[in-house]
Amino acid sequence: MAYCTLTDMQGEYDRPEDPELTQLVPDAAGGLDTAAVTEAIEEAAGLMDEYIGARYTLPLASVSVKRAAWLRRVNMEIARFLLWRDRASEEVRKRYEDHRRYLRDLANGTVQWLDVAAPSASAVGSPLSTAPDPLFDRTTLADY
Repeated sequence: MAYCTLTDMQGEYDRPEDPELTQLVPDAAGGLDTAAVTEAIEEAAGLMDEYIGARYTLPLASVSVKRAAWLRRVNMEIARFLLWRDRASEEVRKRYEDHRRYLRDLANGTVQWLDVAAPSASAVGSPLSTAPDPLFDRTTLADY
């Protein structure tokens, strides 16, 4: 699930005075390759979901307005890094690494979101299998 849209990315990084996205991923006509940007947004969202899904049930049922804005920002900044590829500036790379570190801490439980529904059962570590009743127990071995 993407947390931002193509329009969000264009509004943030492809302004008339600084058409960053169009310069990074131009199409054949010299405009913006929207397919490449959409792919980067989805890839970034997938990466985010891997970390968030380790701790919370996806899709997130309810988040605060501030959390939704943060998720949108992180999705845009990770997608931006993916679009830059090996040409990423120091600022773009640092933001990407900071977001990855935070998401890793979230998955590990070091960071907890209080405005999001309770962690999923899989994050708590409940068993996923059952075993048959034991053949020998205290009552069957009582005479030995």
